[in-house]
Amino acid sequence: MAVGMIRRRRLYIAGIALVILSATGTMIFWQDGSGRDANAASVRVVAGPATGLRSTAAPATAAAAPTGNAAPPMADLTVNERSEALERRPRDAIWATQTEASLRAQLRGNDVVPGAIRCTDTLCSVQGTIASSSPSDRQRIVDGLVRGRLHATYDRAGLQPMQALSIDADDAGTLHFTEYLQRK
Repeated sequence: MAVGMIRRRRLYIAGIALVILSATGTMIFWQDGSGRDANAASVRVVAGPATGLRSTAAPATAAAAPTGNAAPPMADLTVNERSEALERRPRDAIWATQTEASLRAQLRGNDVVPGAIRCTDTLCSVQGTIASSSPSDRQRIVDGLVRGRLHATYDRAGLQPMQALSIDADDAGTLHFTEYLQRK
């Protein structure tokens, strides 16, 4: 009888220790920011070169600052640094307006709903939403985005992808994507 009680206590203690370790690991994962976006609850899929979980780029002030008309290495930047780099670029009003309109027209009917499309002098940011609510269709569309399904569309608009694609899922499960492109 005493042996059975000792075994139950050991199992109980081992169970509590496992719960504490799991909770601690989850807390650390979410606190360091690798498990979530700092501003929203989301799941993020980022396509680019395989460099690990953290960016190896220099701080935003140094890495995102373009020299002359050279585009910054978007694949090496974080999502926020990419946005800041685009904001700092001057706008070529004629080219940007024509390219934005061309992209918007061409993206319709590609299983995506175009959102904000913004071009500067040599860079463009294309945001959109995945049009399907079927999980299998959404997976197919995400796979296509990661594999470059829209590259022919970008090529027709005179743009080339910069290995900088992010896909987010909001709390409702809606998938949003942002891709950065460079003028050819």
